[in-house]
Amino acid sequence: MAATPNRQFKNICVLSGFTYGKHKEFVEAAIDLGRSIAARKLHLVYGGGNRGLSKMVSEAAFIRGSQVLGIIPRVLKPLGSSSDSSTGEELVVSGMQERITEMLNHADAFIFLLGDLATLEALMTLASWAHLHIHQKPIGLLNVNNFYDGFIAFLNHAIKNYFIPSNVKKLFLCAHTANDLLDMLQAYKPEPDPWTFVLERPNNDGNSSRSKKYKLDLTLRLRIDDVALTDDVALTDDVALTDEEAHHRPIEGVQAVSIRKIRGRCESQSQLPNIYVLSGFNYGKHKEFVEATIDLGRSIAERELHLVYRGGNRRLLKLVSEAALVRGSQVLGIIPRVLKPLGSLSDSPTGEELVIPGMQQRITKMLKHADAFIFLPGDLATLEALITLASWAHLNIHQKLIALLNVNNFYDGFIAFLNHAIKNYFIPSTVKKVFICAHTANELLDLLQAYRPEPYPRTLVLECPNNDGNNSRSKKCKLDLTLRL
Repeated sequence: MAATPNRQFKNICVLSGFTYGKHKEFVEAAIDLGRSIAARKLHLVYGGGNRGLSKMVSEAAFIRGSQVLGIIPRVLKPLGSSSDSSTGEELVVSGMQERITEMLNHADAFIFLLGDLATLEALMTLASWAHLHIHQKPIGLLNVNNFYDGFIAFLNHAIKNYFIPSNVKKLFLCAHTANDLLDMLQAYKPEPDPWTFVLERPNNDGNSSRSKKYKLDLTLRLRIDDVALTDDVALTDDVALTDEEAHHRPIEGVQAVSIRKIRGRCESQSQLPNIYVLSGFNYGKHKEFVEATIDLGRSIAERELHLVYRGGNRRLLKLVSEAALVRGSQVLGIIPRVLKPLGSLSDSPTGEELVIPGMQQRITKMLKHADAFIFLPGDLATLEALITLASWAHLNIHQKLIALLNVNNFYDGFIAFLNHAIKNYFIPSTVKKVFICAHTANELLDLLQAYRPEPYPRTLVLECPNNDGNNSRSKKCKLDLTLRL
């Protein structure tokens, strides 16, 4: 089921969770969506499995004549399937991020029903890639019972604080009914694929924004490189590049000895020697964002920790890396080549820099080089990394803690949206253990250094409502933990 080459799309990808949610309206909306897709003679691509809303939408489309293809990562297979039989055809992929590229290959547009962390991970990845013009396929939110209101409010808050450009609003189409959303998707006309990317920042008066354009190397946008995260992978392995690609590297060969030093646990007395900090390429609207960023870099150095960060030498990322470097921390920046023009004012990075070929490799490299993660306020790529790491932590792909530096209560909206999803039984309450949150750098680092991960469980808990709809019960599904990484 290949994607349609023109804008008159034929294949629609629907993503949702493996639970039914708390209210009957969620189930009714999923069934109505499947029926509407079949009535318009569209074909369905979905997140695979035969549980919850995923089952409802796929069966409703399939029995009315739509071709159905489920694309599911192997790690989610035990959670999404109650038996070996699936609706329509099924494609099992090796990893979470391979799923996104396969969906882009097979679908012409995307609809997000209510869902879990894996659903939100796909949403943020597709939105981030659309903003970078890696794809131009429309993204629709089926806003049943106003489920996505909190998510939209959080994005608007990030836009108001100059971390996300206002044109991001154009990436999302939102409606309360299936037919309204499908009408909007089929009427969607993408803007011409530009060779420039707009980065907004406030003027000196702080009341408006101006734009600066940066060239993107679009020929490298869809490069995929899988990196295994097994114990036998050498910590100093670099990315294998062709001669042509190596010619464009800003630093001629990152030295293995330097990466080994920043990975070396013997370099620091701390249990968490390497802290990965993520943020956007803007300063934000308020001076508190700048002050908190500098304070974080200083605190990391004072505790004799090393800094791994998103890369680049622009604004908040520049401030945190320079504040740590000048006080003796080793600093390593990891940046995808597609983001390099956006993050760098010059060819001189702060500390060492590792340029990787594609967006998909970023998360695995982050996990390889860091012991814990701190998220400053940031842009779409920052939020994409945040939700992806949270989703993988919930699936026990890693046990590294995720910390939110909640400057000016920036992440309050995100936390409220997660709590709303938990309340509606789409995200298990155990997800709260994945995050820690504080308003100051030292408080957050204290929490990180005191953290001790629980042993890997043999089962992953899925929560779903009882028949009375008032509380939740837990169902345990075995995970093949040998496939975690």
